[in-house]
Amino acid sequence: LALFNEVAAPYRIARSLADADRRVRTARHEAGRGLGAALRTAVGMARGSYIVVSPVGSPLDAEQIRSFHEAMEPQARFSYLPGQRACDIAVGFRRVRAGYRPWMRFAAWGYRMTMRVLFRMWLRDFTWICMYRRRVLDSIPFEEDSFVALPEILVRAKRSGLVLRQVPCPMRARRDGKGPAGSPAMLRTAITGMLRIWWRIPAGRPGSAR
Repeated sequence: LALFNEVAAPYRIARSLADADRRVRTARHEAGRGLGAALRTAVGMARGSYIVVSPVGSPLDAEQIRSFHEAMEPQARFSYLPGQRACDIAVGFRRVRAGYRPWMRFAAWGYRMTMRVLFRMWLRDFTWICMYRRRVLDSIPFEEDSFVALPEILVRAKRSGLVLRQVPCPMRARRDGKGPAGSPAMLRTAITGMLRIWWRIPAGRPGSAR
C-alpha cells in the first residue's frame, strides 16, 4: 500500500505498479494532511497483520523488513534466549543520521533526551521506521496528524503495557531534493507536539522496551 499527500513522481510510479499488480494499492490525500493522517488512512486500507511506515526518501529493502519481523516473533532467531518473546512494535533506530548537519544532530539528540525524561522511555529513536502489529494500530487512538503521531503511538503503547523491541534500521541519505528535517516549521511541530502528548497522556505503568 502506497499513500501520498500530493501528486508527484513517486505517486505516478506507484500508480503504474498498482495498474500492473493488483496486490499494490495506492491512496492520495488531495492536500497535505501530515504523516499521522496518512497513517490513519493506511491502517483503514491495510489487509495484512503487520504495518511498516517507511519514508520515500529512505526506502526499506527485503533484508531490513525481515529483521523487523524476526524481532517481533518468538520463533525467530535467538528465540531460545531467556526473556525473548513476541513484541508488539519493532522500533527502528538510526545509529547515524545520514545527511544531518551537526546542529540538526544536536537538535535530534535534545529531542530524544527530552522524550526519555518526560515519558520514561529509553528508546534510541522516536520518529523512525517501525513495524507494528495491525491490531496495535487498530486499538491505539493516536490523535496527532503530523509526524508526531509516531512518538505518540510509542508512548501510548508503553502506557498500555505493550512490548517494544528496538531494531537497528540504517538511514540512507537523500539522492536529490531537500527533506523537511531541521526546518523551523518541523522543529516547532516537534516541540509543540511533544508537549501536547505529555499533557494528554497521563503517567502509567511502564511497558517493556529492550
